Amino acid sequence: MALAAGRPVVARGHDGERSPAVLWVTDAAMPDATSVWSVLADQFPRTGLWPLLVQGLYDGSGRPWDNGEFQPASEEEIAAVDVRQVLEESWHDSLVPINDPWAPGTGPLAPFHPTFPGLAPMQQGPPVETFAPATGSSRIGLVSCRRPADAIGVVGWEGAINKWQRAAEVSAVLRSWEDRFGAIVVGLGFATITLLVTRPPETDDDALRVAAEVAALCPDALWQPEALMPDPPRDATLESMSRLLVRDTLWRLWFD
Repeated sequence: MALAAGRPVVARGHDGERSPAVLWVTDAAMPDATSVWSVLADQFPRTGLWPLLVQGLYDGSGRPWDNGEFQPASEEEIAAVDVRQVLEESWHDSLVPINDPWAPGTGPLAPFHPTFPGLAPMQQGPPVETFAPATGSSRIGLVSCRRPADAIGVVGWEGAINKWQRAAEVSAVLRSWEDRFGAIVVGLGFATITLLVTRPPETDDDALRVAAEVAALCPDALWQPEALMPDPPRDATLESMSRLLVRDTLWRLWFD
């Protein structure tokens, strides 16, 4: 497939040092980017290059794709992360208030409050038909990695830096979601992740546990639902979030 002109992007760490290129990205947005993404994703088993629909900061600066604001992680670092542990720690650190006003099983984290429910079970059903999000025009990034979830860590995406100090932790959670829910990363913005989910939760109970994981990874997805303009609008509760996850094949996460 012919792509628009592009270039490799090197990571410029916080110390100013340059690393090898972490991805290749088109210089400009491509029309019908969703169709391009689908073709490139189908070719991934042969090419080893995972495609991403990438969007820069709203100010037109092209960050982080044009200035290399990345802190790459190795696949070994990703594999070393204990997914349940990091989500449980995040649940208690970012979701349960220090001066907790809610009785057990009540409040916005009901029915689990204050205890993290653990990882949701693997969804066993056959993959559902999914379609990449219709984005119109978008830049395309290509990342050399073994599996889609690793793209975030290999690039060293820092869009979640206010919550997660290491991209490896985000990739590790996405690896687990890839295994259990068939969730693959489709798009990255300056502070957003878009996932295509081929085995979403099918029951209300499973969706509640998935919602707990989503909230633990991305607390802003719970506390600031208006930022992603959900349709229909929802409350800042796990129960409300879970209703949108049942059989939903597109998950969008936003990190403040």
